[in-house]
Amino acid sequence: MNHYKRGGVNPIADPNKDAAGTLSRFQTPAPGDYAVRATKDGDIATVRLDHAPGATGKVALFLPKGFDPSRPAVIMPYFHGHGGGIDDALNRQKLTEQAAKSGKNIAFVIPQLGEKSEIKDAFRKPEYAAKFLDEAAGALSKLYTQTHPGADAEKVSQSFKDMPIVPLTYSGGYQATWPTLKDPRVKGVVALDSMYSSAKPFIDFSRRADEPFVSVTVGPSTKGHVDEFEKASMKGNTVVTPMKGGHGELVQSALGGVLETISIEADGRPSLAAGATEKQVLASLRSPKPG
Repeated sequence: MNHYKRGGVNPIADPNKDAAGTLSRFQTPAPGDYAVRATKDGDIATVRLDHAPGATGKVALFLPKGFDPSRPAVIMPYFHGHGGGIDDALNRQKLTEQAAKSGKNIAFVIPQLGEKSEIKDAFRKPEYAAKFLDEAAGALSKLYTQTHPGADAEKVSQSFKDMPIVPLTYSGGYQATWPTLKDPRVKGVVALDSMYSSAKPFIDFSRRADEPFVSVTVGPSTKGHVDEFEKASMKGNTVVTPMKGGHGELVQSALGGVLETISIEADGRPSLAAGATEKQVLASLRSPKPG
């Protein structure tokens, strides 16, 4: 059994598959224990992070097969919506499957924002967002070195510290996403029908001097704020795509297409891929299978 020292990361046991092949439900974390689940799509572990959004601090980590921190890479925190969570992301929404199929060098961090089908808390204090991103990079580094014996832990740690960050927000996940957009490491954001309450945080983000990208999928409930965003945002590095299908099936039907539109440049900076728009990619998707 491996143990991590305190300092933001308290690993807990990872999920196992049940007889039906479904990743089992995450239980309340017990600090101190750490294990890795190797799946066909990559490596999964769960940790407790001191500054993670939500009441429990539970976070799942995922490194797709072939992930290489020595190459240009991105960290993508996934902020789920109301009624969602780690179990939903890994099973029904098929996040790891879509990430692996994309072939993108992207490491995922999935915090449990709430329990019992509601998002109780985002970040308890705005300044916790930056601390959470620090802790997430450290936890991902430990996961990589755990699953790659012989890797230079110091170099791997520095690679994750230097990685740009692109939050992925779905539906009510915007509450946790907003504070992260103020961090200079965040170089883009993907909003899957998630521009509720206000467009201003996304508008301000798009106007930053370093020209981050904003990728938006819009449904009927978010159209008003997205229209406001389109009028006021910095043009040239944004894409807005109408939602195909239902809101509840958006992640499992659209994430793979969205990942295809993200390019990671040789210098490590993420951007929207030249010649590819979400509209073009999503239009080629088949309707999601029930599940």
